[in-house]
Amino acid sequence: MLLATLAATTEFYVAPDGKDSNPGTKEKPFATVEAARDAVRKINAKMTEDIVVVLRGGTYPLRQTILFEPADSGTGGHDVIYRAATNETPVLSGARAIVGWQPDAAGLWKAPSTVADFRQLYVGGRRAARARGNTPGGLQVTHDGYTTAADMTVWRNPGDIEFCYGGGADWNLTRCKVQRIDRKDGQIVITMLHPQFAMARTKSGMFINNPIYIENALELLDQPGEWYLDRAAKEVYYKPMPGEKMAKVEVTAPAVEKLLELRGTPRQPVHNLRFEGLTFADSSWLEPNRIGHIDVQANFRLGEDAELLDLKKGGFGWGNWPLGGRNLCVVPENERLLPEVLDRVRPDCTSGSGFRNFGNENKKSPSSIVCHAARSVQFHRCTFTRLGSGGVDLEYGSQDNVVAGCRFFDLSGTAIQVGDVLKDDHHPEDPELIVKNNRILNNYIHDVCVEYKGGVGIFAGYTEGTVIAHNEICRLPYSGISIGWGWGWNDAGGFYDFTTPTLAKNNRIEYNHIHQVMQALVDGNAIYTLSMQPNSLIAYNHIPRGGLYFDLGTAGFKAVGNCALARPADGALGLLGNALFGGQVEVPHAPELEPEQLTIEAWIRLNNYPSGGGDTRQWIINKNQNESNPAHYALLVSGKKPMAYIGGNAAVGPELLKLNQWHHLAMSYDAAALTATPPRKPATEGKGLVREWNFDDPEDPVNLWQKAGLEPAYRDLLGGAEAKEMGKK
Repeated sequence: MLLATLAATTEFYVAPDGKDSNPGTKEKPFATVEAARDAVRKINAKMTEDIVVVLRGGTYPLRQTILFEPADSGTGGHDVIYRAATNETPVLSGARAIVGWQPDAAGLWKAPSTVADFRQLYVGGRRAARARGNTPGGLQVTHDGYTTAADMTVWRNPGDIEFCYGGGADWNLTRCKVQRIDRKDGQIVITMLHPQFAMARTKSGMFINNPIYIENALELLDQPGEWYLDRAAKEVYYKPMPGEKMAKVEVTAPAVEKLLELRGTPRQPVHNLRFEGLTFADSSWLEPNRIGHIDVQANFRLGEDAELLDLKKGGFGWGNWPLGGRNLCVVPENERLLPEVLDRVRPDCTSGSGFRNFGNENKKSPSSIVCHAARSVQFHRCTFTRLGSGGVDLEYGSQDNVVAGCRFFDLSGTAIQVGDVLKDDHHPEDPELIVKNNRILNNYIHDVCVEYKGGVGIFAGYTEGTVIAHNEICRLPYSGISIGWGWGWNDAGGFYDFTTPTLAKNNRIEYNHIHQVMQALVDGNAIYTLSMQPNSLIAYNHIPRGGLYFDLGTAGFKAVGNCALARPADGALGLLGNALFGGQVEVPHAPELEPEQLTIEAWIRLNNYPSGGGDTRQWIINKNQNESNPAHYALLVSGKKPMAYIGGNAAVGPELLKLNQWHHLAMSYDAAALTATPPRKPATEGKGLVREWNFDDPEDPVNLWQKAGLEPAYRDLLGGAEAKEMGKK
């Protein structure tokens, strides 16, 4: 079994109505987890049996982070277990009640705030919406911010307003703070907070243009269910939902940023702790309130120490690349914050250029539960909800840990993060820093990343031996699982000239059920990978209407048996050829795949035309480089047309592709010209054929459907109605 239970134990008890001066017995329990932890610390030096701390049901208000250090660990091969009492639900909560509501103008209610600053408000247990609205009319970008025709000088607390960017053609959602709003020369001038605004406008990958909406202004509070915190006046405003009685409904705001922390060192880790059946709820994260959220990808942010990239060396970021009639946007490092930088980069560049953290060592968005240098720690059957950041983080030399049978929902960010993307992660000098052999099993992750939409269900950075199996992941704005980092730049021979590989290897993603992802953003998928990870496996995952995305530098994976077919309740069984909807295969490099002259052919059948934020391209065969790289070639479709790339050159065929019909496409290159041919008869097999792959339905999809996702012992996490609908019972 995953979690063995020993008959012999020493027990302490904790209850919401207990006292920390009590001895911690069943009859006289402690009031806090900290008191039980301190009692354990007195007797755990030479354990001969497990020590169990039983938490009775009810809410435990947290005033600060619960901290576990190496001295709190299990010893002698035994565990210290913090367990919910049978059939009871203990909730470790960082919330404070907001009371004293009184009616105000325009149908609003207000109350004095018991929390100085927060980003989430819960009304009757439901996450309310922070006041938001459309961008002001006539918005024009400047060096320092914007001008507008709308008189925003009368808006209250301009320094708390956030401009939000993303959606459509983006894979992240960036937030920039307003610094002040003035009237100058007959215009309304909006000055944004720097250097974050400059970074967001010039960061590599995807930079901002105009915001898609504005958030956190009292003047925008006009819809039922919206709220606003006037920090200066220490008052909270709320517009009730129809039928909502403010005298009766419970309103709370989070006041603790980190609920639980296990903090060890690589030589003295926290170890042999287990948490069973606990609920972690109501955390905050306030950095975005101070400086915004400059998202790069997967909720990793551009740090304040970001540097301008030497684009001459890497060719990453482009405006008019010579191969495609465009030129590189190159900005000297010593000019990185000058206003002139924005003039030179923004008008010409159509993709990322400029700011980037060295080595892609971006800042990880935090989690509410952090395991720092933790070993043999388990979270089993726990619930994580109403969290203002992410869920669980396994980092900095954390090894042999398990997160199993847990439920994650209503989180602002990523549910589970394994590892990081810093130097100590990709090329650690001390092997004890390696994050390895962690298992993420049988978790139900849904409706997360609701605020920081670039997050994912499960993220793994540079890790070894990570197993992500039998999880159910659904209803996400971006990707379901993201593993790897660096886009190949930190791999041996990559942009940063490392001569040794990263530690990433031996990772497994198997038997997961991932559906209803990519609901708000683009350029991701159910499973997304980056960079070299030798001896890694992606197998037998059920991904209806989704697939695998092997992005830049991906190598070392074997992908087998993954199914993109929906269950019969969701769609018809039996359609072959799901190349555009899953079944992708990563192919190891071989010299014969890079000839001077080549032809690539594929059979495709479109159920719909590719679309998304104006980009109608969908890759069929792709040599895994950026399409503007001279070493790249690809066959793809663009809307109703076949399309091909080689280097920076593109060829587009006629608009002949029809839905629900088979087409045979080809691209040919003879070292002088590139053509993308329309539907035609296939070439005969024979001389010259180098490789052939197919993407037919799995031999036994019904068997895969029954195995993928939560295993039988954990399917109760789905709830009766949903479990039945998904064919799990």
